[in-house]
Amino acid sequence: MADEAKHNTKKGATVLFVILGVLIVILIIIGIVAFFFMGSGSKDDNAAPQNVVVLPSPNVATQINASTEYYKNPAAIYTMKAKDGIIVNLKPSRSDEQVGGYLKVQVQLVLDNTKGINEVSSKDGIISDYINNILSQYTAAEIQESKNKLKARAQIIANVNTILTTTRVQAVIFESFTVQPAGY
Repeated sequence: MADEAKHNTKKGATVLFVILGVLIVILIIIGIVAFFFMGSGSKDDNAAPQNVVVLPSPNVATQINASTEYYKNPAAIYTMKAKDGIIVNLKPSRSDEQVGGYLKVQVQLVLDNTKGINEVSSKDGIISDYINNILSQYTAAEIQESKNKLKARAQIIANVNTILTTTRVQAVIFESFTVQPAGY
């Protein structure tokens, strides 16, 4: 009987060690997965995205006057294909943040002619990427300022026009523009 109790104690201890070992392995796997999803944090946050050409923005007053004219008599308006809008990770405002919040934006492009709609449609993914990269350079507070929205529009126009051959973007319309700051 004493031998049986000793055997059960050893068996119970073995089971306990196996369970603890499995739990430790699971926690390590969860940690590794979380590390990959959160990023290593070693990238340079100040580096500009590789595929965006940052061109100087035109005078804001000139852009407002020109855009107003394009809004009155648009030759063509193209709505980006992202049905739910483009979701952008905004730049953190503090160094201890991983993400500075989110921006959900639906974009329309005012074109100078109807012939270019097919070209713009075929490059919709590239244009969405340009828009995402440009808007992700702003913090939640910065992108809500009207001067920065105008600056972002000018950057989008300049960058998108570098890849178009049959049409030109004359104005950018933010059909919807929803910002969720970090921590909400």
